[in-house]
Amino acid sequence: MPEKLQYLKNLMPPPNIPIPKVDWNSLEQELGTSLPDDYKRFCDVYGPGSINGHIWINHPSVLRPGVTLREAWLRIRERLREYAAMNDAYEPPEDPALSNADLFLPCGGSDNGHIFFG
Repeated sequence: MPEKLQYLKNLMPPPNIPIPKVDWNSLEQELGTSLPDDYKRFCDVYGPGSINGHIWINHPSVLRPGVTLREAWLRIRERLREYAAMNDAYEPPEDPALSNADLFLPCGGSDNGHIFFG
């Protein structure tokens, strides 16, 4: 287990509940992209839920509409595309990777409306 995840486990012990298994290969095929290894390890250790009732992680096993990783990813990707299409003043970032909505993975958020990208 990577050192950073072990450090996090020491600070914030994983829950004492069964963690749903995720078929990462199938999910990555469905999304058409690979997911960050640290995100997958975090989900495998902590499962779905929130941190201190404030930060939540989009976990593939969550079944509520609009909260699964796939649904959040598709929704955010569409919002980024719509914004770029309707905003005449929008200038894509110089970094080509940042101008491609398909590369943004919304892996979580907060109760304040923040979206965390991986």
